[in-house]
Amino acid sequence: MLTIALVTVLAFTVGFIVNRSGTCLVAAAHEVLYKRRAWRVMGLVLAAMVATTLLVPLSWMPSPVQVLAPVFSVELTLIIGAVLFGIGALVNDACLLGSLGRIGNGEVRLVALPAGLATGFLLTEGLRVGQRVGRPSVFSEPTPLSIAAYCLVALGCGGLLAAFIRAERRRGVRPGSGRRMAVIGVTAGLLFAIEPSWTFANLVDGVVVGSAGAAAYLAVMATLAGSVMSGQRLGTFKFEMPTAWSVARTLAAGGLMGAGAALIPGGNDSLLLQSLPGASPSAFVALPLMMAAILLAMALTRFAGGRAFTP
Repeated sequence: MLTIALVTVLAFTVGFIVNRSGTCLVAAAHEVLYKRRAWRVMGLVLAAMVATTLLVPLSWMPSPVQVLAPVFSVELTLIIGAVLFGIGALVNDACLLGSLGRIGNGEVRLVALPAGLATGFLLTEGLRVGQRVGRPSVFSEPTPLSIAAYCLVALGCGGLLAAFIRAERRRGVRPGSGRRMAVIGVTAGLLFAIEPSWTFANLVDGVVVGSAGAAAYLAVMATLAGSVMSGQRLGTFKFEMPTAWSVARTLAAGGLMGAGAALIPGGNDSLLLQSLPGASPSAFVALPLMMAAILLAMALTRFAGGRAFTP
């Protein structure tokens, strides 16, 4: 019962903060391409570093659960999956984290996203690598190498957070941005350690393969409640009734993201806050590929005179 309560509180906090921070790969790419700055990218890096700083020491303590996820090698399916996921996120105007935040603002079209994700998971059923056996993380044991690497990450985390605080005062970065991303790193990192299947995409995948548990349903409902609560308190929650085109676009985008997440395996949320803290090579390759696919497609759209994506 205590675990369920903790999962609920953490998930609600993640949803609340994601809505306030606008955390999203597509938004980060938009800032890089149109504003020539990368503070949103640095925010994602900070969240991953905070999660690493928290989870690695926990993995060195006696525990009945595996705190750090297994790591996976880089394969062709991962490269294809990362590109598909990035294109899908751009078509959707939001990645999985961004979709969570925008649901809290009343974008009704996103209720179609789970159906799209499920379609993507089903279409790649024969190519799935989610059941592939991973190997332990280099951080799983406190060796001299892992301790040294951990110290470097912790120092970098402190330095990046300090840089955010300075930028908020002098460079017009949104106040509290660094601290919000740090909170996401702490809460989402703990969630992955306690309930690895808490994310939106993992729940849909679990439903498809018949392995979804009650804790996953509860966690997803809590994240959505947190996002909606934040939107209401900020005054940004407003029902946006979908059109047939927006629903079709969301379904197609969900299919691409679902197929990509199945092939990698993992969506951008789990790669960022679960796989990166374990130093998985798959995360170090997939996330930059996702960002590169989004940036390239966004740049081509801009060059062709299409609409500017404004997540």
